[in-house]
Amino acid sequence: MTRMKLLLLSVVLLVSVPLVHAQDSQPDGSLPQVSIPNTEMFSLSSDITGQDYQILVSLPEGYAANSANMRYPVVYLLDANYYFGAINDFIRVENLVRDLPNLIIVGIGYPEEPLVRRVEDMEENPDDFLDFVADELIPYVDARYGTRTTADGRTLAGHSLGGQFVLYTLFNRPELFRNYVAASPSWDDSMTAIEAAYASEHSSLPARLYMSASEPELAYIEPVFDTIQSREYEGLEATFQNFENATHGSSAIPAFTYGLRYVLQ
Repeated sequence: MTRMKLLLLSVVLLVSVPLVHAQDSQPDGSLPQVSIPNTEMFSLSSDITGQDYQILVSLPEGYAANSANMRYPVVYLLDANYYFGAINDFIRVENLVRDLPNLIIVGIGYPEEPLVRRVEDMEENPDDFLDFVADELIPYVDARYGTRTTADGRTLAGHSLGGQFVLYTLFNRPELFRNYVAASPSWDDSMTAIEAAYASEHSSLPARLYMSASEPELAYIEPVFDTIQSREYEGLEATFQNFENATHGSSAIPAFTYGLRYVLQ
């Protein structure tokens, strides 16, 4: 990072407004809840999956004043129950030092039992979940917010089973997104067949793909990336990153940060 960017970041952090204004404790003695600035949450029930979703939306600084004239890229983040807060803060800092463009972040989460629901969606019924994202969620977001409504303005990011779903989307409906961040993706025989089927019928794949693995899972994830690269798809820009001395869980946030920088810069 340049000296100027470090100076800018230091100044901003010194004068930043806290997450919540100072308040007295509540009558029952409890303290006020902390909220994330410029963030909204709404519920969305899917006719396709039968699931209820908790959708978190982070809007860029100055969105209210500029939304009539500006159209922002969108990052769709899977497993928002676990990753939304961290990724929102990372992007907010990257915006301050101008290393990433202003973005809208749409986190896809669940009001209850997120570990159970994610398996139902991304492993057991991925076709229905993909239809929900494509035919219900994206149109709803595009109608409500000042988004760039073409695939070139959309990024899909996920970790573990979410990373697998990112690749599932890439090889089933690649026209939905331009950018794909698959952090430590799960992989099984069904995914091998899906990738091979796509390769047998297509010579192009216009996308930017980031994949990663922690050191213990490198042996089975890196060959997946090598196979994708061996297809020599026209239009595919791809990179792979190995996180040494990291685990499946501890590599998630670093992978998201490096991955988003790769596909969005």
